Amino acid sequence: MILVANGCSHTCGAELEFPGQRACYDKAWPKYLANCLNFDCINLADSGASAHRVVRTTTRYIIDSFSK
Repeated sequence: MILVANGCSHTCGAELEFPGQRACYDKAWPKYLANCLNFDCINLADSGASAHRVVRTTTRYIIDSFSK
């Protein structure tokens, strides 16, 4: 199974290791949850991401994943 996460700085793990850090995907909550569930993790999040970006990139990921 795959856990797909998308969102803003909270989802990409910004500033988890040091101030000003843009992302730390390996320590962000989606990776932790995926590990607990024994899933693979795809994290599409980006610091400062808008709701429009989340919808656009999630939709694009789904279309690209299932059109193969």
